[in-house]
Amino acid sequence: VPDFHILGEVRTGTTSLAAHLRSLGCCGPFSPWIIPLASDKESFYFAGHYMGIVHPSAYRMCFPLKLTVWFRRKVLGQPCPVFDACASHLNTPWTASLLRCASPDAALIVQLRPPAEQHISWWRLEMGAHIWARSMGMSQAFLPDNYPPRSFREAQELSRSAQVEALYQEGELIGKKFLAARGPLSRFSEAWVPQRLLPFPGGQLAAFAHMGRYADNIRRFSDLFGFKRIVIVETVNLAVPGGVGLAVRRLAALVPGVGNLQDRADDKAATAAVGGSGSQPQQLDRLNVAPVLPPELEPTPDEVREVCAYYRADNVRLFELLGRDLGWNDTSKAAEGR
Repeated sequence: VPDFHILGEVRTGTTSLAAHLRSLGCCGPFSPWIIPLASDKESFYFAGHYMGIVHPSAYRMCFPLKLTVWFRRKVLGQPCPVFDACASHLNTPWTASLLRCASPDAALIVQLRPPAEQHISWWRLEMGAHIWARSMGMSQAFLPDNYPPRSFREAQELSRSAQVEALYQEGELIGKKFLAARGPLSRFSEAWVPQRLLPFPGGQLAAFAHMGRYADNIRRFSDLFGFKRIVIVETVNLAVPGGVGLAVRRLAALVPGVGNLQDRADDKAATAAVGGSGSQPQQLDRLNVAPVLPPELEPTPDEVREVCAYYRADNVRLFELLGRDLGWNDTSKAAEGR
């Protein structure tokens, strides 16, 4: 099972961070979707992609055999930290309870991005996928009525609706019922997620309001794992030269093998430096950039300002949890999402 998890949120740089960790020698999961960027990054297991089955005991099938890890560590002499970077795990309300059963000693990475920026990027990515699917003549018959939302504003309203809130509450009960169940048969009967909740309750574009409530999502995990097992990483800091190295060092305090791999990469870079000038701080590659949409689908400035205002109180709760102000409520900063 994983030594650490990159929990998300989606559109916060999880793909870029996971790619960097793989380049160091960390080992990602098997993915049922053989598509660029997701392969060897995220298992999609607790997202319910295995026919809704989410029993923690079967989670092991997504990762290398113990013999493989032993061979790399003992025979090849290489650290082999194992990870899962399923970016929906932070948001899906049943995951924390099940993940605690599957890998109770794992470290957790939570990546933070201002809600308005994250929402714009998620909207662009998802709507871009719908536009591409229609251009390819793919059927839309499987989609629920009135989905996807026609505008960024409609998507926000959907995510805040009583209907979606009820679905999230239903999802929360799945994890609680599993923990409360006694005996293998009882737990097996509770270890599945109905299709209406997958991969996000109500659909990807119904998840905005819960994505923006970082404090609630973090507490769901900190209550079970302890806050000291969580590494908080800001997306903006990953983008600066050397930022990814600092993030890896913080993770290494909980997973030492990751630090050993980063040391090897730093030594190799220093050896390869030309002209005796020393190696340059590592710049994280920016992967899976969201497309710009047609003008009629792009969020308007008024819509973006409304989203910023909507999360002010939620942001304050996050700052209090972290013990520092991230500056997200500064209205002089314009939101953008890529």
